[in-house]
Amino acid sequence: MRNSRKTSSFRLPKVSTVVACLALFIAIGGSAYAAKDLLTGKDIAKNTLTGKNVKNGSLKKADLNKKAVASLQGAKGAKGEKGDQGANGEQGPQGIQGVPGTNGVVTPQEARDDNPEPVTNGTEEVVLSKTVPAGAYAVTAEADSFSVGTGIGGCGLAAGATSLDDAVFNSAAGSRIPVSLLGVTPAGTTQITVSCNAGATDISISEVSLVAIPVG
Repeated sequence: MRNSRKTSSFRLPKVSTVVACLALFIAIGGSAYAAKDLLTGKDIAKNTLTGKNVKNGSLKKADLNKKAVASLQGAKGAKGEKGDQGANGEQGPQGIQGVPGTNGVVTPQEARDDNPEPVTNGTEEVVLSKTVPAGAYAVTAEADSFSVGTGIGGCGLAAGATSLDDAVFNSAAGSRIPVSLLGVTPAGTTQITVSCNAGATDISISEVSLVAIPVG
């Protein structure tokens, strides 16, 4: 009698199928594990993280709230005290007014005579005279001497009876000699004169001039 029990067959899965299933399992299980182990703010208890748990230099201003940023600013310094106002200086007494100075404009006293003045031998003649206000003067005088013959002559500058300067010359016949005189008169001078004398020959004096500048 033939056995009527059916025999069932079992096939082993292919190796490639097993590898694929194993990879799928790892991928699904790994993602679930990563998602499970991801930390959020809810997983951290308050006041448990310290500065040691944060990498130096990793936090920026944008990672902090406004209150934290404001706390980083230093305290405002105290306002400096206002200095004392100086007392007004008192005006000193007015000084005594000085004596007014003399007028700075100096007006020189001048005289001139271009006409020839003959002086005979052995005589002396005043060839120019100038009356001035009383004072002291710096005086310059000039003249031209023309000699008729050969001889010694001279001219002098005087303030009243005070002689200021003399010029002596020895001239040849027909020669013309310029004469220059200068001096300072004493205080109170009122008269200035130029006089010339002739020695052994006659002379002629012309173009006589003087300038007296007040000096005091």
